[in-house]
Amino acid sequence: MKAIVFGSTGALGRELVVQLLECKDFTQVIAVTRREIPESERTRTFPGITLKGTGQKLKVVQVNFEGGKEVVPLWLTLRDFLDSHTVAFCALGTTVREARTADARRRVDVEYVDNVAMVCKQYYVEHFSLVTAKGAKTDSWFDYLAAKGDIEDRVTQLGFVRTTIWRPGALERHALMRWYESLLALTVRLMPVATLAEALVNNALTPIQRKEKPTLEGPFEEEDIWLIAHPGSSEAEAVEASEQVEPVPFYSFQNLYSTFFGVPEKEMSSLKTDKTSQDKADVALL
Repeated sequence: MKAIVFGSTGALGRELVVQLLECKDFTQVIAVTRREIPESERTRTFPGITLKGTGQKLKVVQVNFEGGKEVVPLWLTLRDFLDSHTVAFCALGTTVREARTADARRRVDVEYVDNVAMVCKQYYVEHFSLVTAKGAKTDSWFDYLAAKGDIEDRVTQLGFVRTTIWRPGALERHALMRWYESLLALTVRLMPVATLAEALVNNALTPIQRKEKPTLEGPFEEEDIWLIAHPGSSEAEAVEASEQVEPVPFYSFQNLYSTFFGVPEKEMSSLKTDKTSQDKADVALL
């Protein structure tokens, strides 16, 4: 079984890549990125891997999501890595702060994801695992959550044999923490990205149940995620753990801030453009 990870250099994506590499059931892990990652940088980009150990299963593939006449089409870049034995994980996403505008954010959150999902469907991928956000809903008043709901609908309509949707709340991303998550972390315990990644891997290892109609799993939120990440745990333990994770709405800070106020000029000017610092250029920050 193979795995392909879109958004592989974000906080969740890099943790997911590491866990997939450590899983003996996956013989190859394809990390899709927007910029080249030389072999010398891979242990820094994906902390915990060893190039002579599990890292030998890693294949880093650079793509251009924007398209255009001067670049190799997305499908042509990916087609050799996709088949019915490949599980696709999509952790692509960004914020207004990283994307600079609401339109640019939507292009990443919706159009990029839609494009990769269509390519996966075209080349026989049967299981597509999509991470969106708690509260995702097409008719949400918050543009961020409306976009997440939109892409859930688009991916579902493609009719993969198996589609899994994950709606985590705010995440503990360590060095890649977003500003609103840092505020939340002062008062509540956030879900570690390692827990979410573990749930995605465990879910992918369960056999596909072939039915007449496509199977839609989820959307899975905190309690479900905790149970899938820790098989054998009791429902009471899951409830307790999920209540500790995030008792306030995911969008309470971020969306009010970005939707109604945008990013203050002083914060915009402080953004670093160093492409080697936490891969901001990758815009794959889930």
